[in-house]
Amino acid sequence: MEQIGDIYRSTNRLPFPGRSDIAIPAAMHYLKASDGLVLIDPFEMDPAHGRAVEDLGQPRYVLITNLNHERDAQLYRRRYGAVIGYHRDLAGYFDFEADFLFDDGDELPGGLRAVALPGTFRGETAFWHEGQGGSLVFGDALMNLDLSTYGFAGTFMGTVGWPDGLGTMPRVLMQ
Repeated sequence: MEQIGDIYRSTNRLPFPGRSDIAIPAAMHYLKASDGLVLIDPFEMDPAHGRAVEDLGQPRYVLITNLNHERDAQLYRRRYGAVIGYHRDLAGYFDFEADFLFDDGDELPGGLRAVALPGTFRGETAFWHEGQGGSLVFGDALMNLDLSTYGFAGTFMGTVGWPDGLGTMPRVLMQ
């Protein structure tokens, strides 16, 4: 767990979709709200890490940045009663319903503001937090991957236009 201003970040390696033998780097972010924690794109953590996060507060809200990041949102709903929110354009996409939907510019729990990222994935949203000079938290709109570390999957990703190294999501994957 690392802290960047008022926002905490945890990293993990998650299975590449359809390939359990390949893991890709992933991050989740969280910050304290007056009544608990706001989790952004959460995944399940090992017990020790989970306790460290719980020491900050009880997870009360889950925000999802894009159509690939529902991850373990429902786990936090079941375990803590956390309410889940995502961009209105993602309604009907997941196999569960949001407790609330948001649009560009909406103020969200924890003092976050939704910032729509048109031209990326459907419903892709970043979250602006004004604390400590300001922070922008987002999902996959910006990536830093060495495709050669992913074998066949990396080769495939390169053939469909995924950038090797730092870059934005290729438009072919955003549609």
